[in-house]
Amino acid sequence: MPGSPTILPSPQQRWELWNLARTTSWIRDMDDPASDGTTPTIGLPARLCRTFSFPAPTEDKSLIRKLAFAQLEKRGLAQHGTEPAPFTAQLIRPEHGTPLVCVDVLLPGAPALLSAAKADATAPAFRFLPLPKNHLVVSEEQGRLVLGASSGGELVHSQILGSSQSPAAESASSIHLASLALQQQQIIPTPTDLTLWGDFPPEDAAVFASATGLPVHTAPRPAPDPRLVRRAAGQQLLPASHADARRRRRSRLVAWAAAAAALALPATWLHGQYKEVTSLEATAARMESTLDVPSGKTEADAALRAAHDLVDKTQQRWSALRSSLESKRYPAAHLDALTRCLNAADVVMTRFETKLSEVSVAGTARSARDAYNYYNAVTADAPLGVFSWSMAQPSLENDGSARFEIKGKLK
Repeated sequence: MPGSPTILPSPQQRWELWNLARTTSWIRDMDDPASDGTTPTIGLPARLCRTFSFPAPTEDKSLIRKLAFAQLEKRGLAQHGTEPAPFTAQLIRPEHGTPLVCVDVLLPGAPALLSAAKADATAPAFRFLPLPKNHLVVSEEQGRLVLGASSGGELVHSQILGSSQSPAAESASSIHLASLALQQQQIIPTPTDLTLWGDFPPEDAAVFASATGLPVHTAPRPAPDPRLVRRAAGQQLLPASHADARRRRRSRLVAWAAAAAALALPATWLHGQYKEVTSLEATAARMESTLDVPSGKTEADAALRAAHDLVDKTQQRWSALRSSLESKRYPAAHLDALTRCLNAADVVMTRFETKLSEVSVAGTARSARDAYNYYNAVTADAPLGVFSWSMAQPSLENDGSARFEIKGKLK
């Protein structure tokens, strides 16, 4: 993922485009993550993705996600309207000894942005940055002040403090209260420092130091770390519709790759057979043109009859192979036509098999109606009209999708 463009929120109401392929370098600012025209990795600001943690009552990984979902419901973050909110939940073991369940959850607004940008992977922006160990960090994200709390350098909490134009005293009070709450819940150990990422005036730093009682350091926000991007970014936080579209594209690519591999050997064999039969046919034609079979039962007659038999067998063999060498019966032409018909329904092709006189294609459809729509498109396709098509009743899955198989026999 560091090889793909990486987008982070800028301090202003914009985004930053980074290149992490070989050396980490800033490319440019941008107003819209979708304007780059690629499939980027996106680090989401706290206004679109929140992180929180809670002490783990168990280390049973099969229960971790259920416990996280209960916490999301308690905080009112479990749903985006009628759709469940995408989230991740992982068990971490900080140095201070209390196992935690750390949750990243998308907030309303994030799914539309990620789908429009065709994001390849995503995670909270804080996870792409090297966090000072056991520091509280305040950073500017698109006109907002955001607090990030870490335990052993691992992000465990993020929250918006307010507008970057808010009085420093208000933000300092929020930092102090959040720090006390996180320590009381055993989410973080006692923080050692407060780090301010950005252009903070000295008087604001003095207010933060007075309110929190912590040493305050001011520094530019660090560049994203390719190792952290590689570890944190993934597809779990992508919207369900966007993830489904990615799976369909990958399934089609896999189907094409499998079909190409399946066609490579038959194509090589047919080419060899074509050359051999063409050579035999030419030899037979020359022999036939010079043969003049006389009557009698001499040895010469027997030799001539044997030559005629060779000609007949060569012609029969050529007739048997001629049909498979016609362009309208090429397996590649069948696969191309069957793939073209996918536009008629929400269908994914999972298997394609071809023989000299038969074709079979299997796949999954969003519903039985989509499977029948695809079947109708296949039967109506002109290049596929050399086959008589049939389809058994699709089998329905628990989620309403349908599995189907369509067979075609050469007319």
